[in-house]
Amino acid sequence: MKEELHEGWLAHVLVRAAAGAGPLVVGSRRRCAVVGPHTGPVGHALIHHVHCPVALVPYD
Repeated sequence: MKEELHEGWLAHVLVRAAAGAGPLVVGSRRRCAVVGPHTGPVGHALIHHVHCPVALVPYD
């Protein structure tokens, strides 16, 4: 197992790390907005900027 430290905003780090990856599975806290569920800024960035399938798995 290799450990690495990456600095920067989490969404940017994950988008760079997902380059060339297979499916990306990420945990996501459930947030409720006025009009329904809300993915949050990191989940939103991953859905729109990675070039692989993304699964946001909610947890409580």
